[in-house]
Amino acid sequence: YEVWYLTASHLASGAGFWVRLTLEAPYESAGEPYCEAWFACFDPNASTPARGFHQRFPIGLLEAQRSPHRVRIGDHAEDTDKSFTAKLSAGGHEVSWDLSWLPAPEVHLHYPPALYGLSRIDTKVCSPNLNVPLRGTIRARGPATGGAQREWSFEGDPADQTHVWGREH
Repeated sequence: YEVWYLTASHLASGAGFWVRLTLEAPYESAGEPYCEAWFACFDPNASTPARGFHQRFPIGLLEAQRSPHRVRIGDHAEDTDKSFTAKLSAGGHEVSWDLSWLPAPEVHLHYPPALYGLSRIDTKVCSPNLNVPLRGTIRARGPATGGAQREWSFEGDPADQTHVWGREH
């Protein structure tokens, strides 16, 4: 599996967000590979404080490149070293985000550098952009918002972009 995600805090409302792209390539006997885009909102002022959903896509829609970092799922979502955009709809939910930041000067490694080269480490993680000021907008509509359009604008609010990969969750 491989995961690219962004967490963000909307300071004005106290809401928190978690958006991510995933690649799952199960063992052959466990099913076909696929990719997904996820959205979660934790809003203490909403009638349903925590809500989220994900949308699954065929693996053929996934494109990825290492340098510069870019992961794309068709026309649905794209994560780069300085932005994350998406437009998703599933189960009556609709959400879009258009977020950007200035890349951090260095990648934050969660383990000592030598451990990243070891095959016995089942899961690895790094944060290319740890605590960067976020700009942009998230818009959501669906059952959890009572059908109303909700919008959160970010003007320097804190965000974290992280990459997780490995053989086990």
